[in-house]
Amino acid sequence: MLTTSLVGVSLAKFLIGIFLILIFAVWLGLLPSFGRGDTVQLGFWSTGLLTESGLKALILPSITLGFFPLTLIMRLVRSEMLEVLRSDYIKFARARGLGERAVNFGHALKNTLVPVITITGLQLGGIIAFAIITEQVFQWPGMGRSSSRRCSSPTSR
Repeated sequence: MLTTSLVGVSLAKFLIGIFLILIFAVWLGLLPSFGRGDTVQLGFWSTGLLTESGLKALILPSITLGFFPLTLIMRLVRSEMLEVLRSDYIKFARARGLGERAVNFGHALKNTLVPVITITGLQLGGIIAFAIITEQVFQWPGMGRSSSRRCSSPTSR
């Protein structure tokens, strides 16, 4: 668990995406390596969430985008819990005869969640910012590239 969180915090998003493509698309052949799959038009909105290929195309970019915040929060919860479990009020709760579950969830986790929720809120901006890089790695039209824009070559002008 600590190794996974260390890898997740250390690697860049585009490297995580490339490794996931290598493993799940190239070696195993389970998921598509690029694109957003088949789309369905719902009024003015085009979505791939209602098709099987669209959902498969969503798996790797979602894991890539969520891997860093998940591992960061895992490390933060672990370190905060270790710090809170050494405090005096936890020792007092154990001395009162409360069970480990009541001490861990009722007392320790409540005080651990304050910095965790703060960092989670700050990570939302990072998720939006790194979505552009993830879109480029998986060739998705989105914030970094519009699906209506066409690339023109210099010879076609």
